[in-house]
Amino acid sequence: MKSPLPTKLIDPTLLFDFEIPFKRLRSKPTESRKDLGDAYLLPHLASMTGLPTFAKVAAAWSNTGLYFDIDFELTEEMLNRLPSNLMFNAHLWIDTRYDPANRRANQSSHQFWFGTPLDGNPVPPRKMVYIQRALSVPTRVEPASLAYSFERHSSGCRMRMGIPESCLSKYAPTEVKHLGFFYEVTVSEQLHQSLALSREFRYFEDPGLWSRASLDDAQ
Repeated sequence: MKSPLPTKLIDPTLLFDFEIPFKRLRSKPTESRKDLGDAYLLPHLASMTGLPTFAKVAAAWSNTGLYFDIDFELTEEMLNRLPSNLMFNAHLWIDTRYDPANRRANQSSHQFWFGTPLDGNPVPPRKMVYIQRALSVPTRVEPASLAYSFERHSSGCRMRMGIPESCLSKYAPTEVKHLGFFYEVTVSEQLHQSLALSREFRYFEDPGLWSRASLDDAQ
């Protein structure tokens, strides 16, 4: 008896060369900045694969760094099947020297993690994470150097992040107008949403699978 053919032979997001626009923001990446707003929202490329989406991700850039807002909006059905103590996580991958032919991380390749504050600790956790199989690594980043605020709401939470230029090796936005970029957000390790690909692809260590972000001068 023949085995049935797979329902999806290839992830559809691999068939196109996507460019994600990062609009410019003229302010410093601090916890006290205002929300980016709908004008800075990134497209939900993962919806092309049929995967669920539950988070809105916004991004912006300036000469002083990069900014990200993530708003988790869980449906009632999602909330009913998740544990009561929800743990939200966000992983951001950024390459300041975008090259789609590069399949191994190097000094310009970064991964940052932002998590849920634990009980009794008002400081939301954040850190730079070294990428597996990297040929070289970027300059070490102290967690306190990353701007991060976390706020729960009735259907999830809102994360507001700022990554200063000092935390981004080889970041030169006036000279290099493209970045490699990818993200993954999770809720209690039961819900997953990424920019474009499912977890069967090794985007967590392969910069060649990241999308191209254009640093748009429009505000």
